[in-house]
Amino acid sequence: MAALILAIGSLVAPAVLFLFFPLLAVAAAAAIVAILLAVSAARRGRRGPIIVWSIVLASVALVVNSVVFGVVFWQATASWRVNGVQVYTDGGESYTAEYQIGEHGGTETWHRDWAAHWLTKQPGGSLTLTAEPGHEGEPLQCRVLIEGREVANESSTSGSVTCRYD
Repeated sequence: MAALILAIGSLVAPAVLFLFFPLLAVAAAAAIVAILLAVSAARRGRRGPIIVWSIVLASVALVVNSVVFGVVFWQATASWRVNGVQVYTDGGESYTAEYQIGEHGGTETWHRDWAAHWLTKQPGGSLTLTAEPGHEGEPLQCRVLIEGREVANESSTSGSVTCRYD
């Protein structure tokens, strides 16, 4: 009977409270103990539906625990697959920026000392700054940082500058 109660508890616990990660370990341990108790009872000659159901429910509980653990682990490590990309630019009063940072891209008019931050899962990108007509001699600069590490830093007075990174 104890094996059946442990098996039911180990099956219900992660389904109801899967947000509490330590409960997964407790539920898995309860399922293993339930299987061991049921097998021990069967070896001592006890038979009946309680023994069978204890083994079945505890086995299902272990599968459910594994799936819930996999989902929790996947979500917990999702941030490892995302890069924080920071872009800092400087130029004249205004300049055109054509950019492709991961899945973010476009052409916009930016102004002096512009900065942005994107989260992306895709590697690589580029940023091209072009001075407005009549301001081609003004210095343009772009810096790209990924997770705080500088990956590109370019400057030019030719009217255009491009920062690329992988």
